Amino acid sequence: MKKIALLALCSAFVLTLSQCKKNSEYEAFFWTGVDTLLSNPNDTMPVVEFLTLYVNGEEIGELPYRSSQPECGEETAGLLYKQLESEKYEVEARDNSNNVIASSTINYKRKGASVSGGTGAVGVLGNETCEVIELSK
Repeated sequence: MKKIALLALCSAFVLTLSQCKKNSEYEAFFWTGVDTLLSNPNDTMPVVEFLTLYVNGEEIGELPYRSSQPECGEETAGLLYKQLESEKYEVEARDNSNNVIASSTINYKRKGASVSGGTGAVGVLGNETCEVIELSK
């Protein structure tokens, strides 16, 4: 009888622990290495091209430009932020003409993110609770 009670208690404990990380939230910071100031050979004024981030089809905002890879912490100031939970997300960077420049599937799991498929360049750097994600050509 004691063994059954102990087994039930252990099972409940393991089940509780497995549910703890199921809906983990991640701080996702997005940026681009695509310089948004493009030269226009037919005009004296440069053309400014903005890349806009979409997550699962929803417009999130304009991707800020950085010349080098930021990391979690103070370097995330000014990056585009979205809190994400443990699941799959389709991310896209679109230009002014709504053309997809970069896209990928990001799958958040218990210990961070994995990236698969898509076009352009999508890179992820981070830890168990924070990810810095680059979308570029």
